[in-house]
Amino acid sequence: PSVAKHLLLGGASPCAATAMAAKNNEPLVQSQVAQPVTEPQLAPSPVATEAAVLKKVQTQGFRLVPQEHRCEWCGYTGMTIVTKKVCTGTHLACLGLCFSGCALGCCFLPYCADACKSAQHACGKCHQLVGINGFLLE
Repeated sequence: PSVAKHLLLGGASPCAATAMAAKNNEPLVQSQVAQPVTEPQLAPSPVATEAAVLKKVQTQGFRLVPQEHRCEWCGYTGMTIVTKKVCTGTHLACLGLCFSGCALGCCFLPYCADACKSAQHACGKCHQLVGINGFLLE
């Protein structure tokens, strides 16, 4: 068989094709040599990258109570679910009360008061965290 037929039928590498051509005294044509096939590399979509950057937990505009909000993740518009969490500000308030002379247990009052905790707002539908109202530092 000729080199061209051999390559068309899933033949050998370019080096083997050259050897076959020399053995059969056939001229080697560049089109007969199999070229490696490379797949084009796809760049990340700029739309997907921008969408991921725009979705973030907001730290401005939230209070201690539930409020109406449009979720950036699922698009639901409705009231948020608020969870109060102890935060760094709560610990600092306790420490400040302890240093000011409230060492007999009154220094632990910030852990009991919701106003001394951060309020974490979650979407009412997908439960994704959408905003935080921090206390002191957050």
